[in-house]
Amino acid sequence: ACLNSQSSAAYQSYVEETQTAYSGLFSFIFIENAKASLVCILSGFILFGIGTLLNAYLTVDSLVSTAKNLMLTITGRDLFLCILPHGLIEGTALIFVVTLSVLLSKSITSALLRVIRRQSVLSELKTDLHHIFGAYFLLIIPLLFLSAVVEAFVSPHIVQYLL
Repeated sequence: ACLNSQSSAAYQSYVEETQTAYSGLFSFIFIENAKASLVCILSGFILFGIGTLLNAYLTVDSLVSTAKNLMLTITGRDLFLCILPHGLIEGTALIFVVTLSVLLSKSITSALLRVIRRQSVLSELKTDLHHIFGAYFLLIIPLLFLSAVVEAFVSPHIVQYLL
């Protein structure tokens, strides 16, 4: 859905306030992406992958809305060139996030089915949670950090050059 001018202004105000609170673009980008990724992974607690599907839909909808709004001011080619450097890294992290969310949902659903069958649940679920959150901190957070560095410090130069 395309953002109207009121919601766009409200979002811009939120971004400005949050950037001030985080003291800079890099901190804002990194913390917001880390929070969103964690929420997406935690949506895996919703059984049968429903939370993951909902998050995937909301993410794609947000990306499309943002791209539509940006294309009002710059061409598609320039938009692509501005997003490409950090988008490759952030996109990779996003694929891993969705995968972890699906794995968490599978693990929770499997544990629930084992409880119904009166089988042991704790050791396998504990191992799965350890792997999922280990991957979040050891893989996704570094990817998001690198992406935020590129988005905050490289992309503005690309935008400045193109505009």
